Amino acid sequence: MKTRELAPLSIPGWIWISFVVVQVLDGVMTMFGIYTFGPEIEANPIIAFYSAVSSPEAAVFGAKVFAVVCGTFLHMSGYHRVVATLAVFYAFAAIGPWTHVLLRASL
Repeated sequence: MKTRELAPLSIPGWIWISFVVVQVLDGVMTMFGIYTFGPEIEANPIIAFYSAVSSPEAAVFGAKVFAVVCGTFLHMSGYHRVVATLAVFYAFAAIGPWTHVLLRASL
């Protein structure tokens, strides 16, 4: 039986993986922020609404799954620059502020 080697990941593949990692980090940091400061810390009104009518876990999980599905659709459609732009945007607009808030809270 012959073993097959995995092909190295392409640049678009790395872009998609970075997008997914940023989404996971944002979800984890959002939950940590909600657990630390309460649901009113969430700035996204859609997630805040669904947190109030269901649970923060369900709202954040649903939002992150939706984002990853949309990002995957864009990736599969060849819109790699859009996915890269979204990953960078989330890194600066979501991960950066959460990092600032959560680090200040732990000091």
